[in-house]
Amino acid sequence: RPPRSTLFPYPTLFRSEELAARVRDVMLSFLRTMPEPRSEADICAEWEYVEGLRNGFYNRAGRAEIMADETDIRYVWYDFQPASRIIHFLYAMYFIASSPSLSDADWEELREGIRRHARVIATGERKCSPLHSPGNHQSVRGLALLYAADFLRGEAEAELFLDEGLRICNYHIENDFFPDGVLRELSPSSHIFETWHVRDAFLLSQRCVWMLTHCAGEVLRRASKFIEVLNCPDGLSPVITAGYDL
Repeated sequence: RPPRSTLFPYPTLFRSEELAARVRDVMLSFLRTMPEPRSEADICAEWEYVEGLRNGFYNRAGRAEIMADETDIRYVWYDFQPASRIIHFLYAMYFIASSPSLSDADWEELREGIRRHARVIATGERKCSPLHSPGNHQSVRGLALLYAADFLRGEAEAELFLDEGLRICNYHIENDFFPDGVLRELSPSSHIFETWHVRDAFLLSQRCVWMLTHCAGEVLRRASKFIEVLNCPDGLSPVITAGYDL
C-alpha cells in the first residue's frame, strides 16, 4: 500500500467517506463474486468460447436480435474487459488509498485482484491471441499489463507482466500507425483511443526506465498532431467509428 505521503491529501480527492466506501465495495464485490478462469486451458477455452459466439452469432445477427438477448455472451473475462478493469481499479485505488474505510486486508485483496486480472491477460496473449495489426483492443491489453507491472513492481510476476506488456505495446506502436501518424483503422475514435495507449506506455517507460521501442516518442508526436486536426472548434474530440450509429 503506498504511503499516505505519496498521495494527494485524502480530503481533496474523496470528500465523501460514503462514496469512498461504495467504490471499495463495488470492486471487492466483483472480485469475490466473479471468479476468473485460472488454468491456461480454461483461459483459452473461455477466449475461444466467447470469440466463437461473437464471430458465429453476434457479428451476423441484426440489431433487434442482439438487443433481445445478450446473456449468452460472457464478456466479463474476455478481451477488453479485464484490461479496462485493471486500469480503472488502479485509478479508483489511488483515489481511496488513504480512506479510513479501506483496511489493510481490503487493500491486499484489491492488490491480488490486479494480479488475477493481469494473469488472465498475460496467459491469454501468450497462448491464444497472436499479435495482429490493427488491434486497438490488444493494444489496451498490453497497456494494462504495463500498469500492473508498475503497480506490482518488485514481485516475481511483475516481470512477466512487464515483458508481455512491452511485447504487445511495442508491436502496436510500430505497426498500427501510418508514417504520417494516422491510425491504420481510419477511425477517429480508435485513433484517439490508441494514441492514449502510446502516451501512457511512453510516460511509464520514461518513469520506470523500460525499453519501449525507439520510435514511440515520434509515433506519439505524429499521432497527437492528427488529434489536433480532428478536434472540434470547442476543443472536444468527435466520437465517430465504423461501429457506432451516426
